[in-house]
Amino acid sequence: MRRTTFKILGLGFVLIGLIGVVLPLLPTTIFFILAAACFARSSPELEARILGHPHIGPPVKAWRDHGVIPPKAKMFA
Repeated sequence: MRRTTFKILGLGFVLIGLIGVVLPLLPTTIFFILAAACFARSSPELEARILGHPHIGPPVKAWRDHGVIPPKAKMFA
């Protein structure tokens, strides 16, 4: 039950993040960070897909490794 809950939350955060790609006022990076955290507890395969994505993966990895969002992402936001 717990894994299912985290997987559903992760998919919801991915959906919100994808909506944020289109809408300029909605941030995207934080939702993919939250999705990766949920997937780390429920589905390592989906977590690996987020971390391996060429555009989404680097900011999420930077957050995990250093606890910061890259300056380029801040400037774009």
